[in-house]
Amino acid sequence: MTVLGSSTRQIQVYGRKRNTRIVDTKENEAVLSHTAPQRSLFAGLDVKSTWSALRDSPKKAVSHFTKPKSGTPLRDTKNTTRRNAPCTPKLTVQAPQTQNQASTKDLPASQTPNQAPKKDLSAPQTPNQAPTTETLLCALNALSLDDHGALQSLLRAADQDAVQSFSFFLQRNVHDAGGKLTKIGEASYSEVFHITRTKKGSLPHTSVMKVIPLDCGLSHESVHFSAIPDVEREISVSKALLSCAHQETCQFVRLQQAIIVQGVYQPELLEAWDSFKQEHAFKSENARPEAMTSSQLYALLLMENGGTELGEMRLDNWAERAAVFWQIVYAISAAEQAARFEHRDLHMGNVLVTRQEPVPHYAPQPTLWDTYGPKHASVRATIIDYTLARMDMPDGKVLADTFGDEMLFEGHGDSQYDVYRTMRRLVSGDWRGYYPGTNLLWLHFIVQHLLAADEPPEERGEEEKAYTSLLLAEQLAHDAVEHLRRTAPQKSVSTRSKRRSIQRGPDAWKVLPDLSRDPIRSATELAQATAVHWP
Repeated sequence: MTVLGSSTRQIQVYGRKRNTRIVDTKENEAVLSHTAPQRSLFAGLDVKSTWSALRDSPKKAVSHFTKPKSGTPLRDTKNTTRRNAPCTPKLTVQAPQTQNQASTKDLPASQTPNQAPKKDLSAPQTPNQAPTTETLLCALNALSLDDHGALQSLLRAADQDAVQSFSFFLQRNVHDAGGKLTKIGEASYSEVFHITRTKKGSLPHTSVMKVIPLDCGLSHESVHFSAIPDVEREISVSKALLSCAHQETCQFVRLQQAIIVQGVYQPELLEAWDSFKQEHAFKSENARPEAMTSSQLYALLLMENGGTELGEMRLDNWAERAAVFWQIVYAISAAEQAARFEHRDLHMGNVLVTRQEPVPHYAPQPTLWDTYGPKHASVRATIIDYTLARMDMPDGKVLADTFGDEMLFEGHGDSQYDVYRTMRRLVSGDWRGYYPGTNLLWLHFIVQHLLAADEPPEERGEEEKAYTSLLLAEQLAHDAVEHLRRTAPQKSVSTRSKRRSIQRGPDAWKVLPDLSRDPIRSATELAQATAVHWP
């Protein structure tokens, strides 16, 4: 077993029995004036310890870890200031025409196409009815001039010419296909449903549908909306990742279809929402979306079913844990090389795991990918949710979130929130820039949780190799993260000796010199460095 040298300290490795030899040295510990280095939990094992000694060490819980959060911290939308809509915005998006639908030419002479009609819009639409011009006008009138352009851009990203009816979409893609709807989860800004179809159609047999209410100027208490540009970015990144010519990118979730719809929240979805609330009350935190009017716009993202969240998945052995981790590493590495990709929100809830039948490999000297890739492993990992991601598009455009919501950086109780704050220090406000170190932060976060999970059955051989790969990755990632913290820019603070109060100086950024040799800076370099020392 090979373990890299590092600044070590006394620990108890979780999942072993009896005694393990631990080294605790502080001779090489860096003394930093601006920040104290955070110590890795697993970088202290004696290099000469045998596998039996590691296997027979005591099992003790690691108190540093708490139960991982299932999602990104909820953003505060109560104090959001909404823009007043102009009196006569231009109508640039049209609803699909049907026999029962009146065109703008059929409006009364006293009513112009740019005016909201006086018709009562509270009544739900019939299943086979496309959104009427009246309801679409009402939604468009609530948008500002900037949002009109954003909606058109979103429709182009979804390969769509016009907004469709919510009820008509469900009728055609669920009910007519013999489908069944079941809510399986939720996020801060969306509800997630599982669709099972019995009849063949344009969509696969099963799909996961993410329902995202769009912020179009309409206010509803306790309901959170997503900005139109954020949804467009997630759709564009999903499509771009699938077009990358790398086999490793198969670990990113496949987007089957994106569609923009309008209407009330459909009764069948509310029924599924109620069933989920009754069965999983501790997981249901969102408000019941029953207050949506017939003019509300939504983005529906239909994706493949990637399985169960990593934080809730029971992994049986070290080989399965290593397979999950290295599939994530190689997927992020491939995206880094192809499009300078950063996920920036890779918590335990954004990694899905499903079981599969592995195919044996016969490589004489198998690599990490040969051993733990999705083809030869009993589990398959899938990365989801690119709301906060950063990526270079083929046309040279940079897609990135601005992280303007301070709620992301104010969470406590889990190391996930520390990653957000460390990211902010690393990028120094330049969220559009490329900083692959953010991927290292999240990979370090994941491998620590995998090493601190419940004890799997004890075995030798392949289990030893799997555990060694994770331990090597944790040590390398830990050293890389500490290097990022040491070299991250920070604001200087000036004081006056004659005054007791501390006064802040100019907002000048200070960067400490980089004294490390060949530091790891990306997921690609992490995979390469681990492969050198493994197995």
